[in-house]
Amino acid sequence: MSRSNLATLLADAAERHPDRPALLHEGEWIDYAGLDARSARTAGLLRAHGVDVGDRVGIVLPNTPAFVAAYHGVLRLGAIAVPLNPLLRAPEIRLRLEHAGATAVVGEAAGSSGAVQLDPEAAAAADPLADFVDRDGADTAVMLYTSGTTGEAKRA
Repeated sequence: MSRSNLATLLADAAERHPDRPALLHEGEWIDYAGLDARSARTAGLLRAHGVDVGDRVGIVLPNTPAFVAAYHGVLRLGAIAVPLNPLLRAPEIRLRLEHAGATAVVGEAAGSSGAVQLDPEAAAAADPLADFVDRDGADTAVMLYTSGTTGEAKRA
């Protein structure tokens, strides 16, 4: 089985094209180098709060650069990303976080799911995680929840 980490895709792009635009958000361009640095700091923030390889981390953020940095930061650390729609009601978010077994959540997650809640802006002051945790190609990287039309949401 191959060993890898999906977050290296962003780092490779940052190495090859550091100044190229990666994201456009509210009229501001964020280049690959800046986005990769943000994801490394987010990974450092997660590690500083006890998140480890294989832990599940909820990401409850709108479609912003903070979401992309959190997603890649979770992967960089070797944890499992659990992105959730921030427009869900608090009980729905809590239920999904509990079902996933999330140990941490980046963003707003009203109510208690037992997960450590982290503000994505706190990553700006975190020590970056320079390395990538090597994962097996068969390891889970992301847990997605569908919006079920005939009942409760299901994990994909």
